[in-house]
Amino acid sequence: MTMREVTATALSPQPTVSHSIARLESKGLVERVQSNTDRRVRLVRLTNEGHDLARSLVNDARRHEQNVLDTTAVDDLAPIVAVLTDLCKQLDRQTDRQIDSQVEQTT
Repeated sequence: MTMREVTATALSPQPTVSHSIARLESKGLVERVQSNTDRRVRLVRLTNEGHDLARSLVNDARRHEQNVLDTTAVDDLAPIVAVLTDLCKQLDRQTDRQIDSQVEQTT
């Protein structure tokens, strides 16, 4: 991913993302490499250690989610699902607007 893509995905200001990437890089979790197609662009990618950590975190999150769902009554989940569905739709619209804006900037 380019830094611009990371910034857009994180929905955070560029200086914050740059600082976070630098910290992750110093811990050996990501690396910055030059793009093969555009020498001006530097890409950020996970190292093997970063992939391992990401997998571990996702697995932990899934276990936690399952534990919460296992202890929650089905009737209690309906309003939560409705709110989450609405939030996902809002995020999709916001992402679409950001993509449209980026496309306009590059054309």
